[in-house]
Amino acid sequence: MQLKLTDNTLYNIDILDSPVWRKLQQGFKHLQHIDIPYKPWDNPLYFKNTKKHQQLVERIFSSAIKLGFNLDKEQLINKYQSYYNEIHEIYEKNYDGNPEWMIFHECIHELEKDEKNITESLVYVDWREKANLLQTQFTWEMHQYQSTRYNRGDVFVEWNELGKKPYRYWSDKEPENVDRVLELCKPWINLKPVLTISLEDHDELLKDSINSLDFNLWWKQYSDAFCKKYNVPYYNLEQQCGVVKIGTLSDVDNFAYSCMHGAYPKNIKL
Repeated sequence: MQLKLTDNTLYNIDILDSPVWRKLQQGFKHLQHIDIPYKPWDNPLYFKNTKKHQQLVERIFSSAIKLGFNLDKEQLINKYQSYYNEIHEIYEKNYDGNPEWMIFHECIHELEKDEKNITESLVYVDWREKANLLQTQFTWEMHQYQSTRYNRGDVFVEWNELGKKPYRYWSDKEPENVDRVLELCKPWINLKPVLTISLEDHDELLKDSINSLDFNLWWKQYSDAFCKKYNVPYYNLEQQCGVVKIGTLSDVDNFAYSCMHGAYPKNIKL
């Protein structure tokens, strides 16, 4: 696979063959004919050097107006997680396929990252609603190809559901209610052709923000009901944090340089 940026630089992605890649391949054959609908937060290396929080507040406020309602800008500016939870539920209850709802949803999660001071060295290649019909099923057996570790230059696919992982639900201080947990929390169900490119070595289970001991104690009270609903044998942090590597990006140093200076993914070619 070849990835082209808006500065016309080209980068090869050496594909790692696996059943996961083979299920995704047909979708990418279609997507190579469609330009990538870039959003600023797809390239955190550049976006973090701008007035990120201000831009996110203005963008989600604008989305809400387009969708027919108003938000409390003061609560957005002051980074109240309880308010982010509230407006996330507005999204859940009203999402109707309108692409503006997707922008609204993405902005919520970017604001949450900003509130928690989460920094990323990841670049996203996401066709959003243009790829909806190309997603396929992520089966339980595919978890065997997961790893919580990835290295600089790795290209992978990951959980991408319209909900929250249990760990995220807990860390966001969502309601202590089993019905709400089962409504909002999702395992990895859909395999979507969304690529993530890592620009640093990383282990999801070792990052400072992970509090596995307290989470595991909390999760015990909900895990049985969750596993029964989704027909999975168990669902621990390894499943929640794992990604599936599909390839390695060549010339990662020049790729990172281009991204830091504002270039972003334009299209792919198989």
